[in-house]
Amino acid sequence: MVIIALTALLGMLALTADMAALHLARQQLQNAADVAALAGAAELRHSADAAVVAAEAVAMANANVVLGQQVELKPDDVQIGYEANDGTWIAGWPEMGLPSVRVTARRTASSAGGPVKMTFARLFGIENVDVSASATAQVSGGQIGRAPVEIAITQDVSHSFAEELETAKLADRDLVSIVHDCYMPGDTLGVVRFRGSANRPLGLTSAGADANVVHSAIDAITLGSDLASGTNTASGLQNATDMLLTQAAPDTDRIIVLVSDGMPSGRTTSETEQLRQDAIDAADAAAAAGITIHAVTFIQDGSDGDAEFNASLARNGGFAFHTPEPEDLAGILQTVGHVEVGHPILVE
Repeated sequence: MVIIALTALLGMLALTADMAALHLARQQLQNAADVAALAGAAELRHSADAAVVAAEAVAMANANVVLGQQVELKPDDVQIGYEANDGTWIAGWPEMGLPSVRVTARRTASSAGGPVKMTFARLFGIENVDVSASATAQVSGGQIGRAPVEIAITQDVSHSFAEELETAKLADRDLVSIVHDCYMPGDTLGVVRFRGSANRPLGLTSAGADANVVHSAIDAITLGSDLASGTNTASGLQNATDMLLTQAAPDTDRIIVLVSDGMPSGRTTSETEQLRQDAIDAADAAAAAGITIHAVTFIQDGSDGDAEFNASLARNGGFAFHTPEPEDLAGILQTVGHVEVGHPILVE
């Protein structure tokens, strides 16, 4: 009876001690996953490069320990993705919406640290147990950990955008509202419109008390019948760059949000090629001046190349989104707003 009782007591001891170790390992892994996901989401505010985001998350996770052993996260343990409407996680950069960072921290047979080794449970043939934890983070509006932003909304007003322009303007207003809701001193917005040439309906204006002035400037945007014909994206980028370099205050984040429905085009093939090279050169010049460019493209039927070209104009970690549905522009511009004025939060 004593032997039977001791066996039962040893079993309870094994269960209690090893379950406590597993619980601690699970909590420490969760902590590592949480901070790594937050670090990755914070990096989304500065880079759309998955490798850069993963490196930041890995570095943060590897500063943690699990049961006295350093966490060794791998880049494959970090994913940029998004949730579909049905809640399913989809890895990869979304065409629209807010990208998220999902991190999985492991102590398993396939991970660098190996599984958690049991102590008393070995008496019952249980040598090791796999443990893992995951976390998902994204950015949301706020004032934490950011500099003031100076944003030039650069709106295409070519005639091919005629039917969707009012929808695009509503999306531009959404961006203004997000910056206004998260306003901190120094946040400003300006408006540039372009077709074959560009003009500036509004220079940099406070996103706080004067947000209504920005809204009014956007409301007043019309098709570019008064501007030169064609689509000269370079003129819009150059005008926005000039505004940010001459009017922006020191120590601010300077951003161009390019909203367009196509790549540059001229009257001849050679003119079109030159306009496209000019756009690339203008984007490079903005980037060299420290300006971030986000590219938002409405895709006309059969014009996927437009989205690809415009995406190539994103600079300094800027995002590139595209959609064939004009109603999606609002969600995209909201994403850009969250990225620029947001802070990382855990969502899972």
